[in-house]
Amino acid sequence: VVTLFLASYTLCTAGRVSPQQATLTQSMGECKGEQVLVRTGVTSHPYMLERFRKLASQLRGTDKELMFSIDYSKEKEGSESAEYRRQVQLLDGIAPGNVYGFEGARLIEQYPQLDNMIKFNKGLAWSYHFESFSFVKTEYERRHNTTWNKCGIWTIEDDMGFTCDWNMILDSSFDGEQPRADLISSGLKHLTEHAATHNRFYSIASALFNTGFNARWHHDSFLMFLSKRLFLEVERHAQEGMHAFAECQVPTVCFEALAGGCKYRELNPDFIDRDGYFVIPTLMKHSPAQFRQHFEELSSQKECRLVHPLKF
Repeated sequence: VVTLFLASYTLCTAGRVSPQQATLTQSMGECKGEQVLVRTGVTSHPYMLERFRKLASQLRGTDKELMFSIDYSKEKEGSESAEYRRQVQLLDGIAPGNVYGFEGARLIEQYPQLDNMIKFNKGLAWSYHFESFSFVKTEYERRHNTTWNKCGIWTIEDDMGFTCDWNMILDSSFDGEQPRADLISSGLKHLTEHAATHNRFYSIASALFNTGFNARWHHDSFLMFLSKRLFLEVERHAQEGMHAFAECQVPTVCFEALAGGCKYRELNPDFIDRDGYFVIPTLMKHSPAQFRQHFEELSSQKECRLVHPLKF
């Protein structure tokens, strides 16, 4: 297990730097600001909307642009669904002009190889997070008639909560004279070949992905930051058919393919609640009501904690 506490870690990548990678490295000097993408579905509970509004308020006046993505794959009427249209209207009131909807078919249009991947009932984006991020980036460019030029992007699941000002976390991608991080996340692990072979995320990755790297990495994906150069590098690999769950896709590309090495920082461990309140939904040991009570108690006591998942 690799544990890195708010420090940059560089893993040098052997071999020649490709022209594409050299272009990615040069482009970092031209970027401006960051984006914060909240990925959600067609229904948001009132408390969830309240958390979204609080996040928007905290980002106002910063160099961070808030966006929402809505996966409407389960809607029988697709983008014509009344529930979807209502959600767009609600979220557009929070991030005007920056709400992007999609379904599995639209992801396949951009990444045809996804049609050959294992599909789950919750939809392609539930499995292949990054490809949905890439779709939103492409739609952002079309809608705003621009080339995506952000220094990076934070991706947040809609059931993630933070009891203090989100900028305490979102400002950590750049620290004074330290280089901007390529990847910020939690739960980073360097997997042995045996562990990777039996890891459920790698077992459903594309063959090209599983044969394209010498080592395997895994992290928690419900809150993460990708620098511009990492985002474009993961996107390039995805365009070549290297698909996998973001839990393994993003850190593996960062540590095994990014020119000059991956500059990694772990989310501040002091912010992560370790009492069973920072887990994937399938490992929940507390009820949604207990999560709510815990979150509200932490907030009232001004204890800064990330809590996940908040199913209310």
